[in-house]
Amino acid sequence: MSGARTIWVLPGGRFQVPLIEAAQAMGCRVVCSDRNADCDGSVVADEFVRLGVDQRDALFAAMKEWRPDGIATDQTDSAVATTAWLADQLGLPGVGFDCALNFTNKRLMRDLFSGHDFPVPEYAMCSDLPSCEAVVEHIGWPLILKPEVGQSSKGVNRVDEQSGLSAAFEDTFGFGPVIVEQWIDGPEFTVEGWMSGGRHHSLAVSMKSHYSHRPMVAESLLYTPTHAYFDFPALCAQNDQLVEVSELPFGITHAEYRFADGKFWLMEIAARGCGSLVTSHLVPEVSGVQVYDHYLASVLGHEVPPVRIRDNPRFAVLEFMGFKPGRIQSIEGLDESRSISGVLKVAMNYDSKEYLPLPTDDTNRSGYFIAVADTLDELELLRGQVRACVQVIYDD
Repeated sequence: MSGARTIWVLPGGRFQVPLIEAAQAMGCRVVCSDRNADCDGSVVADEFVRLGVDQRDALFAAMKEWRPDGIATDQTDSAVATTAWLADQLGLPGVGFDCALNFTNKRLMRDLFSGHDFPVPEYAMCSDLPSCEAVVEHIGWPLILKPEVGQSSKGVNRVDEQSGLSAAFEDTFGFGPVIVEQWIDGPEFTVEGWMSGGRHHSLAVSMKSHYSHRPMVAESLLYTPTHAYFDFPALCAQNDQLVEVSELPFGITHAEYRFADGKFWLMEIAARGCGSLVTSHLVPEVSGVQVYDHYLASVLGHEVPPVRIRDNPRFAVLEFMGFKPGRIQSIEGLDESRSISGVLKVAMNYDSKEYLPLPTDDTNRSGYFIAVADTLDELELLRGQVRACVQVIYDD
């Protein structure tokens, strides 16, 4: 690969592995960096550098030595701004540091899009509990507390009454400055997309369901081409317009909305793909668009392939398997479930002898699977088959 172009991928966790493999499939040499020397990316990449995404100056020095032709990241907010900053410093294609901040800082995000008259919940910043209590009097109950910068639902708390405010604020404040936001009471949706050439393409829409014990954490994302009640084409058109006014030059996008009062309200939008392999595995199957081909061409400064969405989008689900808490003795049925036609991925986040917790955020859910089918009935059959296959045996 002496004449191959080099792409630097960061970080190197398991969800970045498909991006590394996609770059290698294009004939590129891949350098991967991560704080953890034992990360999955260190095994798959051609070269590995032990640096975390927060070590910008050290990464910049290393990249000046390696001279990559492009820098790429996906499925985690933590690397979006760092990747943009490094691309700016090295004169490589990127989204721009200021633009990246608009997609990773929730305050900047809300300021930007509310300024364009998109439906955005009322919100305010709080520096301490007294200021939070003053905001609550104006916004009213229920409300939601979020860290200004963060991901994976960490530090995100819904509060229904005064008695729960102090503990919730303390938890959220542990992750940084706090946003107090109006609670939008309605179903939640995600939109996966791709932006390039001044045009955004919404590629797949899901309706979320959440854990009853923790309504901020998703239990499943059900992707369907249409919905009997909710206007998915209108949601996609709004999402396309929203990304286009952001002036994102190119990139994978993942947006979250809630529907209330006849409107789709923006919750969050990211300049990267949804986690748990949605970009790499699910979106291409649903839409027919190989998003990584477009993204890697962009970071290398190549001509970007035209977006051609399939005429008959498919149905898919990202489901987080629900098991009761307890210490695991063994897990059965993983190989059997992976062999089912239409099942793209099945993975557990815990192994034997580990304690399986009740999920509190996106990082400690027990496991997940991705399945795709041509009809909703076929998809529901697949979901039932996987649930029946995968079983946790607990220690007494």
